Amino acid sequence: MRRHLDAKLLFPAVMLVLAGLIRLSISSPIIAIGAIGAVTYSIILAKAGLWRTMVGTSILISVLRSGPPSSLLGEGAWYALQFAPILIAWLALLSNKPDQVRRSDRNVILCLALFAVAALATNLTSLAPSSTLPQSLLLAGMSGFLAFTYTRRWTSEDLLRGDVTMVFVLVTAIQLAGVAAIFVGQSWPFDPDYGRYRGLFSNANYAGMMSAIGIAVGLYLLRVSRRGRPAIVMSVAVLAVGLLMSGSRGALVALGIGIVVLMLSRSGRKVVIPLVSLVGVGLIFAALIYPQIFDALDKFFLRDSASPDVTSGRLDIYAGMLRLFQLTPFTGTGFRTVEVLSPASSGLAGHNIYLTVLTETGLFGAFLFVGLVFAIVVASRAGKTGRPLLLVVVTVAAAELTESSIYGWGGPTAISAWLLILAFAANGRFLKDKPPFVDGLVPNESPSEIVPKRLLASSLG
Repeated sequence: MRRHLDAKLLFPAVMLVLAGLIRLSISSPIIAIGAIGAVTYSIILAKAGLWRTMVGTSILISVLRSGPPSSLLGEGAWYALQFAPILIAWLALLSNKPDQVRRSDRNVILCLALFAVAALATNLTSLAPSSTLPQSLLLAGMSGFLAFTYTRRWTSEDLLRGDVTMVFVLVTAIQLAGVAAIFVGQSWPFDPDYGRYRGLFSNANYAGMMSAIGIAVGLYLLRVSRRGRPAIVMSVAVLAVGLLMSGSRGALVALGIGIVVLMLSRSGRKVVIPLVSLVGVGLIFAALIYPQIFDALDKFFLRDSASPDVTSGRLDIYAGMLRLFQLTPFTGTGFRTVEVLSPASSGLAGHNIYLTVLTETGLFGAFLFVGLVFAIVVASRAGKTGRPLLLVVVTVAAAELTESSIYGWGGPTAISAWLLILAFAANGRFLKDKPPFVDGLVPNESPSEIVPKRLLASSLG
């Protein structure tokens, strides 16, 4: 009775708010848009919770910062807008207590902290101190946030999976904004210099990388849950269009490597093969609506086929970094200095995270970075029960052979990628003694079908 009464009272209140917004939109459209945005944001905050809303806000701002709106504010203002939500999300975790922290989890946190210390230590010998100091401090802060998230946030599998889903929804929404604009005849999603799809990002490589990450997460969600599968498939199709239109060969090859690894397991093949077929059908329909979609295959992916350097200048960048490495092989040139020091890159990133780490932090920092990678793999129990989220990590690791898009925290892909990488490690704590039908590892069998099989096998044994 009380719930029925509350519903009756809520309806006129909602109608009153809507009437006010309509009236406001007539007299002052800008204020109305702001009010609608505030109401929408409040609803998202109430439904998603503080941590997810703040992290999602930070990721969205990082995308806007990398795209055309970047000229609206100074660099300092953008950094404040991007990382203030992270600070709020971090503070929200202070009251949580660590739970189920294994020895392998402590090793991940230790390696994360040691690499941050190594980056801070490069301030002592940096060849560009003005770049190293703020970026190394930012790395230390983000390492602390990730450590708290890893140990205090992800205390249950449902919570971890919900956060991964949040990243997938956000990535899809970001790419949908650009892809949808193409199909209604807009030109702004394309790079004016190269004609490649970039969407809301500053360049096509970011767009391709984000699409590849989103597709990998979508395949993970299809494996672990039966809920919302049609929506996930349609989202993956949108991301596939964005990936093709971006012409990012590195992202496409990285995703292909990840899918090959996924297909080594039977459950992976049961997801990948039908999904690829469905996405193929979706791309055909998309081509009927927008025939130029497949021009990317010829115009972008084969753009350097007649050139002796098919790496788009990356070999010169790598050679420049190796020369820098020879100057200070043990301590490095300083964290985040490649863009400043490398003459070949002319302000561009190193386009290889592993070589960049070696150049900027030296052999000592590179050793700790390799230790972090090893600790993450061990904590994930990657060889156990179906390798959940392995596709995401393999895709990112392969893409970073030709990119360094997750190295600088100001970039649009760094926060989401590192959250997914650590989620891969944290998920290992929930795999112990898990029956094989959980996590979609035997997706075509239900618990009622599997348990009798186990009982029969034990009775025969």
